[in-house]
Amino acid sequence: MTSVVVPEPSDVPRGRAKAKQQACDTCHRRKVKCDSQHGSMCTNCQLGSLNCTFFVLHQRLQKVGSKQRTSLQSGRNRPLQARTSPVLVTTASVSLQTPSRQTPIPSPSQQHVQLSPKHSLVLNENDIVEEGLARTALTEFLHRGFHAPTFSVFHEKDPIRIAYVGTSTSNLAYLVGQESPYHGDASLHFSFPSIRPALPWKPSNDLPLVKWYSNMAHDVSLLPEKEVCDQLVQDFFTKIHPGFPVVDEAEFRSQYGNDKTPVPLLLLQSVLLAGAHVCQHPKVAKSRSLVKVALFRRAKALFDLHYENNREHLIQAALLFTWHFEGADDIAANAYYWIGVACRLAFRLGWHRNLSSSARSVIPIQDRRIQRRLFWVLFQYDVLASLHHGRPLMINEDDCDQPPLVLEDFIEIDGQLNKNVHFDYCDQSIKLCYIIISVLKLFSPGSLRRHRLGQQTIESSRSTLDSQLEGWFLRLPQSLINPSRNTEDFWCTQLHMHYNLALLQLYRTSYLPTYPGGPDLSLAPSLTTMEICHNAASSMSRLFNSLLISSKIDRCCFTALTMLLAAAIQMSLEARSAGSSGSSILGLQAQCRLEDLFAVMNEVAKYWPSAEAIYRLFQDVLNTAKAEMERSLAASDLLTMRERGTPASQPNGSVTSNTQGRFLDNQIGLSDQDWNGLLGTWDPSAFFDGDLNGMNI
Repeated sequence: MTSVVVPEPSDVPRGRAKAKQQACDTCHRRKVKCDSQHGSMCTNCQLGSLNCTFFVLHQRLQKVGSKQRTSLQSGRNRPLQARTSPVLVTTASVSLQTPSRQTPIPSPSQQHVQLSPKHSLVLNENDIVEEGLARTALTEFLHRGFHAPTFSVFHEKDPIRIAYVGTSTSNLAYLVGQESPYHGDASLHFSFPSIRPALPWKPSNDLPLVKWYSNMAHDVSLLPEKEVCDQLVQDFFTKIHPGFPVVDEAEFRSQYGNDKTPVPLLLLQSVLLAGAHVCQHPKVAKSRSLVKVALFRRAKALFDLHYENNREHLIQAALLFTWHFEGADDIAANAYYWIGVACRLAFRLGWHRNLSSSARSVIPIQDRRIQRRLFWVLFQYDVLASLHHGRPLMINEDDCDQPPLVLEDFIEIDGQLNKNVHFDYCDQSIKLCYIIISVLKLFSPGSLRRHRLGQQTIESSRSTLDSQLEGWFLRLPQSLINPSRNTEDFWCTQLHMHYNLALLQLYRTSYLPTYPGGPDLSLAPSLTTMEICHNAASSMSRLFNSLLISSKIDRCCFTALTMLLAAAIQMSLEARSAGSSGSSILGLQAQCRLEDLFAVMNEVAKYWPSAEAIYRLFQDVLNTAKAEMERSLAASDLLTMRERGTPASQPNGSVTSNTQGRFLDNQIGLSDQDWNGLLGTWDPSAFFDGDLNGMNI
């Protein structure tokens, strides 16, 4: 059930209450006729199970009122303005207009912009509509996408978009396989609801990003105001760098704020982007997504221009870009894409070959240390991204002879060991990723084709991998053994979450892909495998809740989405299985476990917006499960149990409406002065008249 959200245009003049455009947001973006009357839900939104919102209309009405008030005010003040010379709002070091020949160009450390009330950075029409569609696309795909008998578009004006669901170890492929009438032997490619508008054949000169790119030379060098900039850097090194050591902290801090040897601009903007993901400064927290968009576009513009001769910085930037966006519909903007870019660059530089201190190499030892760290971070995130999406690995073990990390690799340019880096986590995470590679290979199409795997072979391989996971767990250092007793150590918690994810992925796969001439393979779940999957999902849920209590959710990388979706899938399957077997108590327990994840999903969505799509999907799943249970209880005269134990289900409409409102309030929260002081944007309309991730692919 969907809802209609019609904001009240409180400040709109009565004489202009009727606007030319009365279509809802979805119909307006798709350029189709909208039959909504007086705020009622239109037919298109009903068919697509979408929210029928009118934020575009509301924003246009506000602009009408704003223009009228500005016109009246300017008419009254015109004589005064004619007698007054124009005043530029500047700081002691930089003007917000393009520097003239007489104005000296400030040094990099001084280009912090404090104030400019000239522009307002708010979401525009495309941002609002596309972001809303992105948050419902997963639900619409699972309701309609893979049940369609033919490959077709969702709506008449939408272009065809292809969704590859990945191998059986990916969450999306597993979910589709469970819903498929062919018991797991589902197609791999489906139509996906588009969240991008159709593009003209030739870009227009009036296109905001075209205008911005033609004038970006000044903008890409602007930094947030000094206070915010310092906080972004500090939060990056405090919250991300200990388990993601892609920067030499001593070198970065010595260069930061140094006029003579400043931090390279690409690296600085990339670190600020990653810092914005975890920063809790009020100005950043109010509109985190848009702050990250602005910083990402600056850094990516420098990356695309090849405005960096040091290829090490290109790899560092690509890795830091993985903290920006993670969407199911994007293939050229998410973590998997940027890790692939970084891998290709690293291969070109030979970082997959031996760079240890004992190797015969002319590369200085300090350079080799940071390069080895970067390679092993790449290795970990390549494995985790492949597990997340069910796509091929970039790094092949057979091509590499890079020795494992040692403690001396964390000696930095000042000759001191960086004690802020969590060496035990990095070391154990690499060992765990090697086991995850074996899990990915076990269920890969090539493995099935080459070895003609049968059920006994797979069970034997499972047993071997189970022993490897057990051995890894038993050999953990003391500091990483028990996350429940070490709640202050985020990296201990994340490591155990990845371990439980590996267990779940290893044992939940029941149906395997077939190949021409090969047998149909299926793995009947046993009580042992079901218990392992249940315990793994419950452990991930418990660890997520511990992060929620300790306010450390912000530090989770994109794998938080993988783990949330995997745990939610397992709990929903348990609820469905219990319902079909007539065990109402077990069904209620599974529903409660699933509902406990919703608070985590809402918190993760503040940092990874795609988590809201997962929340919407399983809110719908939970409501359906509750409705089925109520019907079953009514049929068996067990209504008293429902009255005592079953929580009242909320209508879908209220949930969707609240979520949409929370998103808009969170993103537009800053004032004009705060926005321009925060980002130093002299032409902000160019930043946000497009998709929020800075790509259109």
